[in-house]
Amino acid sequence: MMVSAQPFDVNISHRARGVFPGEAVLVSVVPTAPVSAVRGTVFGETVRFYDAGATGWEGLVGIDLLVEPG
Repeated sequence: MMVSAQPFDVNISHRARGVFPGEAVLVSVVPTAPVSAVRGTVFGETVRFYDAGATGWEGLVGIDLLVEPG
């Protein structure tokens, strides 16, 4: 039996007042096919995503005050 992976797309977006030090950013991941988990890293730190149901997966990123802008 031959098994092949089905291609799918992922839409990644974010919501925040602004993307700068001290801000919290909500990251949304919406795959076109079901997935059992989403993993990510930002600034060398793990982002924990949770299943947001029909809207996909969401994770919260805190931008450290010591991160250089830009």
